[in-house]
Amino acid sequence: MPTQDTNFDLQRAELEATAAALGLRIATRCKTCGHWLTSPASRAIHQGPRCRAQQEARQ
Repeated sequence: MPTQDTNFDLQRAELEATAAALGLRIATRCKTCGHWLTSPASRAIHQGPRCRAQQEARQ
């Protein structure tokens, strides 16, 4: 039986495929600076690579 996380991952993959088929990109805003993020890795954590690097440098 699929878990809730697995269902979410499947729905996300389906959404990504549908958007790509329509020539669209999914984006979200960086939680630190508000810049639009299109990379799946950055979207997953809601933070871009520059803000993430700056945050790690401060720690």
